[in-house]
Amino acid sequence: MDLLKPPALIGIHSLPPELLVSLFKLLCYNGAARPPSTQNQHPSRHPPPALMLVCRAWYEIIRNNPTFWSVIVLRGDNPLSKIPVNTDTPGADGRVEWLRECLKRSGDLSINLIITSERLLGLRPLLQTIHEHAYRFQTFTVVLWNGYKDQDPEVHIPPIKKLLDYSFPALKNLLLSPPSFQPFVPRLMINTESPELHTLSCFYHMIIPSQPSNLTRLTLKWFELDDIQPPLGGSQIELPNLLELCLKKCRNPLGILSALSAPALQKLTVHQTKSYIRFPPEIPPYRNLRELQWEDVLPDLALGPVLRSCPNLTRFANYIVDRRQDLQIRIREGPPCILNTVIKESPGINERKDGKWPPFDELLLDSATCEELKELVKIIPTIKRIYLLKDPTKRRGLKDKKREKELLASMRHRVDVVIRHGSS
Repeated sequence: MDLLKPPALIGIHSLPPELLVSLFKLLCYNGAARPPSTQNQHPSRHPPPALMLVCRAWYEIIRNNPTFWSVIVLRGDNPLSKIPVNTDTPGADGRVEWLRECLKRSGDLSINLIITSERLLGLRPLLQTIHEHAYRFQTFTVVLWNGYKDQDPEVHIPPIKKLLDYSFPALKNLLLSPPSFQPFVPRLMINTESPELHTLSCFYHMIIPSQPSNLTRLTLKWFELDDIQPPLGGSQIELPNLLELCLKKCRNPLGILSALSAPALQKLTVHQTKSYIRFPPEIPPYRNLRELQWEDVLPDLALGPVLRSCPNLTRFANYIVDRRQDLQIRIREGPPCILNTVIKESPGINERKDGKWPPFDELLLDSATCEELKELVKIIPTIKRIYLLKDPTKRRGLKDKKREKELLASMRHRVDVVIRHGSS
């Protein structure tokens, strides 16, 4: 009868500490060491305390392992980060004490620090502690909620400049996420001593690392070249190894592209932009550019010059591919912007007279009619695959559904047409 008894369950506390450490690492830091995207939600609290509260055994394992303190999330409204930890200083800022404790427990490991705060003014007490350990920083992220609201904007410039005046010899990722609205302060050109920096995301101001040749990924938001202080004066910023460039809410993308020298660029993303062009600047050819994501905001006179500068483009999307799951497909009157660009001459811009456009083979659109798709394939015969987020045969107000289905079937004899979100 004893053979029929189920095997005794092994309690998790009986597992070797080394195995628990491995499990905790998977739970806490699966992807946390990578630079967080500014589009994603940032963690609301430092992961270890949540596990430390389970039991005393877990508390001791986590408390004494430096790995769990090398990724630090410092949140302004997080009670855990406001409670002073082992401090005898009356009235000490809980966030500063929490940061010091985490830095102490992390030993000599590289640091990935994420700071979220309602205002930059709240970061001032942290500067001294950050300065003492700046040589260990590998990833540094600052996320603002309200930014400059209800405060004198000038008080926010010194902390930014002072923070980036520190030397970060090992920093690889610097990500500054913008507040929910644009501050009315001069845009600055800020230099930072970060020779190893290869991923940079900044808003409003332009940050230049000490070794810009190491930069491979750059994101600019709310950046206007005309307002920068001190002005560039016609000179270019050399970024010889830049592979990915993302422009968000920049009204003059052509001006930015003309000011950057990035011959190795492979991917360009421009979104939430309604461009204005007075005198279109000359932009350099991007012979290595393979992917262009240009969010469709009609009309957009900047798209044509960019397309003409990418002779080896293989993939074009009129929405941001990484955000397609959350994309609300709009009801647009008229064809996609790219169709208007390739069949019409935009005012003030001479379109290509030879009718040749980049020979891309993948076209990603949020929505289009079958007639529009047919016209695009006719103008750009190299297109082999079309991805649609909205089924053209299920559009609201469609009068001749049968004909639209016939056109779609005919299109599929010429190119692959994939509908990703059905009727959504």
